[in-house]
Amino acid sequence: MNEAVFARYSSGLVIGIALLLFVTAVFNRLVDPFQYFGSPRIAGFNAVKSRLRFFEREVKPAVVKREQPEAVILGSSIAAIGFEPLHPALTHEGRGKSYNFALAGAPWEEVFCALQYVLANTDAKRIVLGMIAQPMPEVGCGHSLAKMSENRLPEVLVSPLAIQHSLKTLRSQDPREPQTHTAEGRYLFFRDDPQVEHRAQVFFAENLRGKRTCTEDRLRHSLDESSAPLKLDFTAPFDLSGLERILEQISGLPIALRIVFYPRHVVGAEAEYLCGEQELRWLAMYRIAQFLEQHPPAPPATVQAWDFQGYGPPFDEPLGGGVLTYWQDPIHFNPVLGNRMLDAMFGLEPEASDPATGFGYRVDSATVAARYRWLANQRRAFLQAHPETWDTLMRLVPPEVQRSPSPVARGS
Repeated sequence: MNEAVFARYSSGLVIGIALLLFVTAVFNRLVDPFQYFGSPRIAGFNAVKSRLRFFEREVKPAVVKREQPEAVILGSSIAAIGFEPLHPALTHEGRGKSYNFALAGAPWEEVFCALQYVLANTDAKRIVLGMIAQPMPEVGCGHSLAKMSENRLPEVLVSPLAIQHSLKTLRSQDPREPQTHTAEGRYLFFRDDPQVEHRAQVFFAENLRGKRTCTEDRLRHSLDESSAPLKLDFTAPFDLSGLERILEQISGLPIALRIVFYPRHVVGAEAEYLCGEQELRWLAMYRIAQFLEQHPPAPPATVQAWDFQGYGPPFDEPLGGGVLTYWQDPIHFNPVLGNRMLDAMFGLEPEASDPATGFGYRVDSATVAARYRWLANQRRAFLQAHPETWDTLMRLVPPEVQRSPSPVARGS
C-alpha cells in the first residue's frame, strides 16, 4: 500500500513539474524578453524590449544564425545605436533581411570574433564594420565562437532568470522606456532623454580615468601644432594581421565590406586633442587604406574604408539643447546621422568633387594628408567662431584632468 501511494505521489510530482515547466516555457516564449525567438510584439504586452541589453552576447549570435541576414552590422555600442539595419542599402529596398549584431562595449578583439562567427554561419553579402581608428590584429576566437554557438534554449525558456525578465518586460511597456532594442537588434539607448550633458560627463569620467596625458595645456597648443603638415610615425608597429585574415576569407565571395571609422561630435573630437590621441586616427586611416590598396580581395568582393568627421553640421549640435537630432552624447550618434553615412558608403549619396573634403570620405592613402589639412583648417575656423567649445569640454571632463593656470587661447 505504501509503495502504491509513493508511486502515485511520484507520478503526480513528475507530472506537476512537467506541467509547471511547460507553462513556464509557454509564458517565456510568448513574452520573449530577450528577443531570442522573434515572437510577435504586442503593444502593451511585450512590444517594448528592455532586457536584451543584459544578454545580447548570448542572444544575438543565435538570432543571426537563425535569421540568416543578408546584411550585418558589427561594432560596439556606437554601431549598435547609430546604424539602422532597415536602411534600404542594407535590405535591398526591403527585399532582404538585415541585423545589427553590434555589441555594447565590444573591443576590436570581440568585434573580430563576431565577424568570424558571421562568416562561418551566414551567407551575408553586405557587412558594416564600425571601429575606432586603431590596429586590427588577428586574435584567437575558439573560446568566443564556442560561447556564441552554445544552445541557450533552456536558459531562455525555463530558467528562473527568464521568468524574472519576462515579468520585468510586462512591467516595462512604456514606449518611452530607455535602453530598449528593435526587433532587428538596434539599440535605442537614451534616444528621447534630454540629459545629454550628464551622459557626456559619465562618458568622459569612464574613458579619461587614469589618463595622465589629458591636459588643458595640450589642448591649447594643439591648434598651433595643427598648422604643421601631417607627420605619421611609420616606425611604430601597426598590426593588421586581422584585416589580412578578413581579406583572405572574403576574397572571391560576393561580399561588400565597409569599414567605417566612427565619427565624433566636435566635443568628442576635441577630447582627443586634450589627450594627444588625434594622431592615431590619421595613422590608422593611412595604414589601413594602404593595406587595402596593396592587398585587394579577389572580385566580386569589395572592401572600402570610410571616414566621417567635421567641424560643422551635423557634428556641432549643441549638447545642452535637450533631446538632440544627431547625437546622444559626444560619441554615440543617432540613425539620422548613421543613415547619411550608409547612404555615402553604399553609393546613395554622391561623393564630394574633392574626395578629401565633405561629410563622407572614402579613405585612400594618397589623399589622407589633404583630408588632414582640410579638417585642420575647418577646426581652426570653427573654434575661432565658437570659443565656448573648449569651455564645454572642460566642464564635462572629470576634475582630475589637469587644468591650465591661464585661460585657454583659441588660436588666431
